[in-house]
Amino acid sequence: MNRKQALAQYLEVEVSDVKKSYSDNTFEVGNQEYLIVNDAEATKAAREYILDSLWAFRGSFIADHLKPEFEAYTGAKDIEDYCGLKCEAANDWVKGLIKNKAEFVNDAISADGRGHFLAQYDGIENRFGTWFIYRIN
Repeated sequence: MNRKQALAQYLEVEVSDVKKSYSDNTFEVGNQEYLIVNDAEATKAAREYILDSLWAFRGSFIADHLKPEFEAYTGAKDIEDYCGLKCEAANDWVKGLIKNKAEFVNDAISADGRGHFLAQYDGIENRFGTWFIYRIN
């Protein structure tokens, strides 16, 4: 079963009601948009999203993952203040503070689930067969 068929079955609509959106993994049904991916693609997409939005994490979460040389000088409040001031422009700065990016990503996914990062509409990860479906609007 392909992505389009899986979404149609999941939503209980006709396949002809499902329209391809801006990528091979995104589809529209009416005014709703969905991301349909397999397990590996979901993890990769969540990883990319997390690394692109480090500035938006709680300062305490970032502080738990600091490189040793920053632990004594950078507290959660300092991180939050700087990120609040710079927003997206702080992302590279935060990335430089983090000791192990893979561990950071794994901890973020463990804490909140992939749906939190991929399903902007409701934060829910829906499994349908081998596919994972995320509503993104």
